[in-house]
Amino acid sequence: MRPQKTAAITLCLFTTLVAASGSGFKSNEEIAQANSVAPEGSSYDFALGTSMQANPKVLSGMTTCLEQSPGEQSVHGYFYFTSATQYKVELEPRSPFSECLEKALEGHRVPKPPEIPYFNKFNFSTAP
Repeated sequence: MRPQKTAAITLCLFTTLVAASGSGFKSNEEIAQANSVAPEGSSYDFALGTSMQANPKVLSGMTTCLEQSPGEQSVHGYFYFTSATQYKVELEPRSPFSECLEKALEGHRVPKPPEIPYFNKFNFSTAP
């Protein structure tokens, strides 16, 4: 019985690593979505969001993005953690706004994710 559990865990980890290694935005976003419904994922999402909202540099960067791209904006994607301190933000649809927002959200000190690698879902929208 134990070998089956180990195989399932290994398969799950392998699937995550394959997705992270370049199988595409949609696959990684699906992993982020699955993470968001797990209790530890929900808690982490709250901690990450709180950390970002409390950071004046993040808020300033987001304000700049909104000023440079006024009007209605809607993006979706994920934070991709490769270590406890290194992450990348990937957003779609691709536009000057999404590229600006990625830069505004990257490079900050944030809480350590539940595991490495880790995908955390992100959505952002505005109305004019």
